[in-house]
Amino acid sequence: MTNRTIVVVLAGAFVGMTALLVIAGIVLHPIALALAL
Repeated sequence: MTNRTIVVVLAGAFVGMTALLVIAGIVLHPIALALAL
């Protein structure tokens, strides 16, 4: 693997993790509000 490939893989993993966190936040936020009320 070249350095460029490693950078692309790391960037892809970072974007994927960020997307998962955003989706989880959107899904869990209403649940947290419902439990708090």
